[in-house]
Amino acid sequence: MRPAAFSRLNQPSRQLTSRDMKLIYACAIWLGMAAAIGVGIVLAVKGSPWLLVASLLGFIVAVGKIGCAH
Repeated sequence: MRPAAFSRLNQPSRQLTSRDMKLIYACAIWLGMAAAIGVGIVLAVKGSPWLLVASLLGFIVAVGKIGCAH
């Protein structure tokens, strides 16, 4: 029998670090902004550009805030 100290159950679980979480959140934000801009383009073609304008302004502000923060 193997000693209990080598059991996987006794190993501390690996938790997500702050860096991992920031990457997940950044990917989610990028996908969300891409979806909003895509839907905005479709609505703009149909004659309603409000979502495209709003999402582009949000994208510019978000990228500007993040870009200027570092």
